[in-house]
Amino acid sequence: VRAAQDAVREAQAAVKALEERQSLIVALQESIPSASGGAQALLEASRQPAPEGADEHPLAGVLDAVARVIRVPDGLEVAVEAALAEHLTAVVVERYADAVKALEYLRESGQGTATVYPLQDMEHRYPLNLFNERGVVGIAARLVRCEQKYRPLVDTLLGRVIVVEDLRTAEAMIKRGLGSVVTRDGVLLRPGGSVYGGRSGAAAEQFTLHRELEALPERIAAAQAAVTPA
Repeated sequence: VRAAQDAVREAQAAVKALEERQSLIVALQESIPSASGGAQALLEASRQPAPEGADEHPLAGVLDAVARVIRVPDGLEVAVEAALAEHLTAVVVERYADAVKALEYLRESGQGTATVYPLQDMEHRYPLNLFNERGVVGIAARLVRCEQKYRPLVDTLLGRVIVVEDLRTAEAMIKRGLGSVVTRDGVLLRPGGSVYGGRSGAAAEQFTLHRELEALPERIAAAQAAVTPA
């Protein structure tokens, strides 16, 4: 009996620890800016209550920053952060009219500039096909996950980015003219000859937190089942 009681207490402690971790991750996500400048201003303004007397919020069509709609597998956070480059902090909206309203808001409020991607009527540019080549991890768009409504955007941004293991492979691959090439450690080579790199780390941390948060409900359910077995 004592052993069973100890097991239940351990299971209860595990549930509590996981739930506390879940709350912590949510708080961490809120504390890490998903955008900057005008883009962050748009996201913050879209979460505020609609102006008094307005039928709807003028920024109701604002969805999120690009970095927050993509789910990245373990070990590729830095590569995808570099692959997205300046698109990381772009803002996703529902329609073209929402993009116009967002830019009007920034112009009138003087809160900076932003790149805005409307989902409606976006041309779907399908990713490259590249199979089983030494040193090649894959096409970035095929390595990440997202909700289906974001897939045309993700394929457009990452469908011509090849993820490779190292810089030597990237230097050889870029000469083939297939698209941009990014290494696991975050060096991006572009067809025009530019090289992008360095590291801010914020987006990579967001990717890691997203992945852990998605896995927690299943872990919590398993821990709860141990507390109250069928």
